[in-house]
Amino acid sequence: MNRINLLLASVLAVLSVVLVVLEKPWAPDRFQQSEERRNLAVFAGFTSAKAARITIRQKQDSVLLERRAQGWVLPEVAEYRANEEAVARLLERVAGMKQGDLVTRDSKQHERYRVQESEAVHVVIQDNGGQTIADFYQGRLQLDVDPGGNMPRQISAFDGYVRPVSGNEVYRISPFEPLEPVRAIEWLPRNLFRFDVTAVQTLVVSGSDVSAPIALSRDAKGEWTIETGQAQYSPANREACDTLARSFSSVYLQEIVGPYTPADAGRYGFERPRLQAVATLAGGGQQELLIGNEASADSYYGLGSTNKNVVLKVLKSALTALNVPREKFTAPPAPPASAPADPNK
Repeated sequence: MNRINLLLASVLAVLSVVLVVLEKPWAPDRFQQSEERRNLAVFAGFTSAKAARITIRQKQDSVLLERRAQGWVLPEVAEYRANEEAVARLLERVAGMKQGDLVTRDSKQHERYRVQESEAVHVVIQDNGGQTIADFYQGRLQLDVDPGGNMPRQISAFDGYVRPVSGNEVYRISPFEPLEPVRAIEWLPRNLFRFDVTAVQTLVVSGSDVSAPIALSRDAKGEWTIETGQAQYSPANREACDTLARSFSSVYLQEIVGPYTPADAGRYGFERPRLQAVATLAGGGQQELLIGNEASADSYYGLGSTNKNVVLKVLKSALTALNVPREKFTAPPAPPASAPADPNK
């Protein structure tokens, strides 16, 4: 081998070494690694079924939710039932968080994505044994602001950012649903009752604001009758009765006042309620609402639903359809039968 061939062989050997160092053929394929990570859950092994306790904090505010035999409740609000749909959405979203879109590992970038401890919403989810199964900071929607101006270049209503407490990694989450504000009222169901008109068998409305008690019964065909005295019933106006039952089932909760004991009856006006509505449902269940004194210009104190150990505020506007004259439910008289046509005319 002459000197030129030897030089060319040496150059080729050096280039081969450089190529091997740069390409790293022994290293795992980066694309494959990215694809594998894309399908990894942010919280390995997390499922909604394992969740038993949720704590959400932001600065001085916090809310606690716990799973009981009857469902999710707010233990710090006299164990009032929580909005099951809102809790389910949160748990499903946590279970669906993937590592696919890693934004940064730089802790200096946390403020940019609003996932720093001092500002972000902090969510901790534990199982029945008290073990933490998800713990993260949730940022807000990220605005990509033009460095030379104040207007955002880009904003997505579907992307948000989360950072597990265990590390500095920030992940982009899509679709993104902001958490409710860290206030117990935001986790309360808005409707006091959860039943359909078709489930109602009897409905009785009485109270000091009602001139005469209204006792209604509904049959399997959806037809209503009204008590006329001494267990006698006559046909009732179906549209008016359906409206009454629907209004009862959708009474709106304004807020929780606090725990209730029988000793508080006089204070809130429940010993002689202004309005009392009782519905007997198919299967023997019963729902009751008591309305007492005025709580404010737009609400009354209320007691009802499945949590009768809690004093509520109920909007007056939600009770309008329950306080109507008894005559409204009387069925209109049947039209007189038309006389048969005279064949001689």
